[in-house]
Amino acid sequence: IEGTEAEVIWTPRRNFQAVVNGSWLYTAKTVYDKTRAAPGTTAYNALAPAGKVASDIYYQARIENVPEFRFNFFGKYTFTDGVFGGQGRGATVGLGARYSSETVVSRAVDWNPLAGGYQAGDYLVFDLTASYPWEILGYRIHSNFGLYNVTDKSYSEGSFVQSPARNWILRNTLKF
Repeated sequence: IEGTEAEVIWTPRRNFQAVVNGSWLYTAKTVYDKTRAAPGTTAYNALAPAGKVASDIYYQARIENVPEFRFNFFGKYTFTDGVFGGQGRGATVGLGARYSSETVVSRAVDWNPLAGGYQAGDYLVFDLTASYPWEILGYRIHSNFGLYNVTDKSYSEGSFVQSPARNWILRNTLKF
């Protein structure tokens, strides 16, 4: 696998953070495998037609679960002066986006990626988060809410199984 990856963490103000990362993996191929005959070799020429197809897929299709492009962004803002009439100091809101180009699920003959077989990826998904610190009876509680796949997009991250539809998580952390 050859390519490049980059990540930037940007905090222009103490109450705003952004993380941006991405990759461009322009090559993801098998160069040599002693257990499989490479196209053009004597061992390959001796294979039956089905064996040649399997070998062609193995050496010419992209390696499984390695998309050519990936891009992720997440930004979070923390309210330091409070909101809603001075309340809400420490509350946060966040927005995230995840993108992946198409990726091979399997290099098997029945999923043949060279003949239009099933591919995963090629999605853009958005996530939202919010959190709020509060106190009750002297106990400090931090509530976190996450709404994932906001647009309820049907997608797969790298499997024949679909990734989760729109879903949410509410988590409360108690400190004492």
